[in-house]
Amino acid sequence: MKDLTTFTLSVIQELEDEGRFGTAHVYRSMLRAFQRYWESEHPKNEIRMRKVFDIATIHKFERHLLERMLKLNTMSTYLRMLRAVYNRALLAGLTDYVPGLFKHVYTGTRADVKRALPPAEMGQALDISASLHRELKEAQIWFALLFLLRGMPFADLARLRKCDFKDGVITYRRQKTGRQIRVHVTEEAAELIRRCADRRTDSPYLLNILGDENCRFPLGRREEYRHYQQVLRRFNRKLKLLAAALRLGRKLSS
Repeated sequence: MKDLTTFTLSVIQELEDEGRFGTAHVYRSMLRAFQRYWESEHPKNEIRMRKVFDIATIHKFERHLLERMLKLNTMSTYLRMLRAVYNRALLAGLTDYVPGLFKHVYTGTRADVKRALPPAEMGQALDISASLHRELKEAQIWFALLFLLRGMPFADLARLRKCDFKDGVITYRRQKTGRQIRVHVTEEAAELIRRCADRRTDSPYLLNILGDENCRFPLGRREEYRHYQQVLRRFNRKLKLLAAALRLGRKLSS
């Protein structure tokens, strides 16, 4: 367990056992990036944690990421995930404490692209009366619900259950944090929910987003997470097409 690969894989397995597949995916991506760096510096050598968690090594890894022309936010994510592994290894007594280990590498976040729409373009994006192809209309309705339901993340919208919507209020737990949220549903949102409701009596879902007859998996399973990722990618592709169809000045994304 003093090998970085073995320890990180154990962390990934623990996260997956808890159903935190998104977080596990980020840890796995970081590990692959570090393995590529280590192979370039120390071919065929085991990745011992006491050698990894050294100020010089952390700086070299950051430089390696920069040389690969990664975006700053991606680089920051990998360094923060490596720091999280370091903190876990420290608690487990598998490595030594190194003061200021990550102090001089970039672990911040940067808004590279302004995603906000001007009010006029947002009005166009939310205008459900616009004449659109059926699949683009569906994507527009989902997009409008994200906005009308208090900025609800798509991961939460897709997994809403019928029992979550009662007496004009949606009560649910955030997929990411587990925090309970209550959202009062406006008349406009209620109408859109009716339009894309999952009407099958044996389906737990409120909306027909993840309710594909051939792809119905229990919540929290790896297969369900992969199916959701496929749906999310299709949704974002449709939003780009929606922006083009509405002749907006910029792209839309979830």
